[in-house]
Parts: sequence; C-alpha cells; structure tokens
Amino acid sequence: MPTYDIFDEYRYFEPATEFSTVEYKGIKIAITICEDIWNIGNENPLYTVCPMDELAKQGPDIMINLSASPFTYSHAAERIDIVKANALRYKTPFFTPTK
Repeated sequence: MPTYDIFDEYRYFEPATEFSTVEYKGIKIAITICEDIWNIGNENPLYTVCPMDELAKQGPDIMINLSASPFTYSHAAERIDIVKANALRYKTPFFTPTK
C-alpha cells in the first residue's frame, strides 16, 4: 500500500513480506491493491519489490486489482490502459473496477 503523498496507510498497514495467491473454487487468484498495477516495468522507485512480478511467479488464473482514486474519476481511462499492459505482460486475464 502506498505510504507517500496523500496516502497515510502506514499508520494501519505494513508492507508485505510474502505474496500469495488465493484459491477459490479451483481458480488461483492474484489480488492486488491500488498502486500494485502501476509498477509495470518496475518504473516506480518507491517500490523495492513489484507485487505483480511476485504473484505472477505463482501462475494465477486471473488477477484482480482493487483500487479507487481519492480525487478524480478521470483515472478510469488510464487504469484501463495499465490493466491492458499488465494483462499482456503477465499473459493473465485481469479485472479491476473502472467506475
């Protein structure tokens, strides 16, 4: 979870040290939160580990990202582009809310 700029989640959460998929009805699911999908190509120096890379190593059947923008609705189009890039990179179906 982000702990910079407008985000103050560090008061409630600590960075993960392990990454695990979840199995539901025989489907292996990688669940990511917010910023995790924006690290395509490890371009974000604020992350020391790319959660998507770690989860992809476990061979998920699908990836799900839970996210929302605190300030604007206009991020939906950008989020769709990032989701497409991640789906192509990891060769895995990807779902995220867009509105």
